Amino acid sequence: MRNAFVRSRGEEGATVVIVALCLVVIFAMIVLAVDVGGLLLRRRAMVNGSDAGALAAAKSCALVTDTDIPEFQADLFAGDNVVGLTAGQGGIDSGRTVNCDTDSQGHVTVEYTTPQDLWFAGVLGFGPTSNVTTDATAEWGPTSGDNPLPIVLNVGTFQGACRIPTQDATGGPLDIGDTCYFWYDNDRFNGSNFGFMNLNQWDVAAGDNCSNAGSSDRTTWIQGGWNGDDLTFNFPSGPTYVCTDSGISSSNWMTLEGEVGEIKTFPINDWDGSISGWPELYAGSGQIDKYQIVGFAALQIEQVLTVAQAGGTSGSCNNDFDPFDPDGDIVTGQSFSVESFGTFNGCFAAVPDNIVNVVVDGSHPSVNFTACTSPGLPSSCDYYYDPVSRFITWYGPSTATSGGQEGRDDLDISFDWSNDGICGVAPGNASARCMVISWQGDTLTGTHPCPLCPDFGTRAIKLCDLTISGSCT
Repeated sequence: MRNAFVRSRGEEGATVVIVALCLVVIFAMIVLAVDVGGLLLRRRAMVNGSDAGALAAAKSCALVTDTDIPEFQADLFAGDNVVGLTAGQGGIDSGRTVNCDTDSQGHVTVEYTTPQDLWFAGVLGFGPTSNVTTDATAEWGPTSGDNPLPIVLNVGTFQGACRIPTQDATGGPLDIGDTCYFWYDNDRFNGSNFGFMNLNQWDVAAGDNCSNAGSSDRTTWIQGGWNGDDLTFNFPSGPTYVCTDSGISSSNWMTLEGEVGEIKTFPINDWDGSISGWPELYAGSGQIDKYQIVGFAALQIEQVLTVAQAGGTSGSCNNDFDPFDPDGDIVTGQSFSVESFGTFNGCFAAVPDNIVNVVVDGSHPSVNFTACTSPGLPSSCDYYYDPVSRFITWYGPSTATSGGQEGRDDLDISFDWSNDGICGVAPGNASARCMVISWQGDTLTGTHPCPLCPDFGTRAIKLCDLTISGSCT
């Protein structure tokens, strides 16, 4: 009995040690569960607050003409996301901020620190609180559009009322927001080409073989689904040839209709080489084989129309006419109205918008008269047509016939007339499409996509990371 009692007292001390060790472990687990968990939750809230503060500050910094104070906006939005966070616990870090309220492109960094109470960590030798610090950076700058659509724009007025680069049909500047139109018609583009291109065959060699991408791929690209490399151009250092896609696809035009209201990026084709000196390339059959891209234009799509939807009427007039006196005498220096001639001969009921290709010849007998290039009394031509007044003035020799049919029908007048629709004069091809656009700008230098694209006035704001090269502007 004595021996058993002694052993029992020795084991009492071992139990105390074991309990003490267990308490340390238990407190460590409580610290992990309560205090460390609280720190993690606090950090998550602080990350949200810093992100919100950085985005709010970037929005304020980007608007260089506004009255908002970036620091106030950062603190306000950060505080809305973190309970108990005050303005004195952080804000904009000026050493890591560029161009705030001074430029259309830059970045801003915010940093905040708040204390978090520790309930059990003091038992293990830690203090009653621990600071939680987070930062975030946001950038702002001009928005970039999608990668270029597989639909080309030709320089000049090849396709309609929009003159590229940056001029309207009269030679004046195209301003942001100006509305005009482009026609896509295989009679203009040659062969079975309607202005489509294969983005998979971008910047190919002049001698490379071309193939069609197909309407399914084009649909994806029109919707902004291009997932290949950035599509750049080499001008002015060299040509950028891109393979054409032949044929017309109603599904592609329907897809483009779905993009109405969106700003899209279109490649500019130097079809005649007037800008770069390198024109588009043709296959042996005489069809366009490769476009030559020299830039990009940003267009807001307003309408995509068929020929019937675009409206417009046209016709021709060709008839004998005695414009002067009952005997048919042609008197030098006299003038007459082409509009009256067209109405008299039933070519049109009302005066049309356009009268072009005016030609005057002799009918009895048949004579080819020469048109004058300027008004006056030139000796080397027979008549002058003024496109503004729409009057023909006769400068040829006077005639005095003795009457009869020959004398009454001395002139044979022909011309083409048209009335404009939404897209001006519609082509004769019923399969053509018209794209009505709002001009947003173009670029003939640099690469695509941004930041070397033109600034279209809209600011984009996003979070970025200064520790990652190229992440922030």
